[in-house]
Amino acid sequence: MQLTQEELAERASLSCKFVSEIERGQANPSIETLANIADGLGIDIVELFCNENTLIIKNDKIKEVKVAFDILTEFFSGKCTKD
Repeated sequence: MQLTQEELAERASLSCKFVSEIERGQANPSIETLANIADGLGIDIVELFCNENTLIIKNDKIKEVKVAFDILTEFFSGKCTKD
């Protein structure tokens, strides 16, 4: 799917500036924001981390993303419960 930043921002209920900052690695989106982006793209949130064409991650953030991915995977697979 080819979207402009403006189109994605509208679909995800975000500002175009914030989408641009996320794309350039200058912002740290929350899980809720990532879920909104995934919804805007019409994909599951896990695909943001699984598909190398969807999310560009700077080398120094890869370990953090892997940890977050593991947590999300456990949560969405039902292994984690809300306290």
